[in-house]
Amino acid sequence: MFKLITMIKLFKIACFAFMLSMVASVIAPALAAGGSGLAVPRFVTLTSNEVNLRTGPGLKYPIEWVLVREDMPVEVTREFDTWREIKTIDGDTGWVHGSMLSGKRFVVITPYTQKVYKKASLDSRPLAQVEPGVIAEVNECSENWCYLDVLTYDGWLEKTSLWGVYDHEIIE
Repeated sequence: MFKLITMIKLFKIACFAFMLSMVASVIAPALAAGGSGLAVPRFVTLTSNEVNLRTGPGLKYPIEWVLVREDMPVEVTREFDTWREIKTIDGDTGWVHGSMLSGKRFVVITPYTQKVYKKASLDSRPLAQVEPGVIAEVNECSENWCYLDVLTYDGWLEKTSLWGVYDHEIIE
């Protein structure tokens, strides 16, 4: 009788362990992705003129850089809990708290002076010229062009002259 009770308990424990492993196999990928459910990599922007870039995901890690340009686009490359590993336009990487980032889309003009066009065509009338390093807000992006708020102008720039959007990315 004692052996039968022991075997039943072992069977229940084995069933529970099996069910737990099944649940873990479903939940683990979400936890590994940081749990935000958002795509990685992705572009986001800084929400402040002072954002600490740390060597690891937490306050215990030292500050390596202080990023001082609000609305600067950065690329999220990894997530851990509420922390995001980011890459800057210069290629620097580090960790910032997710509350210091926004999904609002901005781009940086690269690598040389660019023309802002009235329409998404090189045959269109140029409205202005913008220097490299200027930050512009993204309104929409088609296959090859993005419509931006840049300085006091709204106009189109070729995607190849922008850092902060992917080549394949369409933004409506």
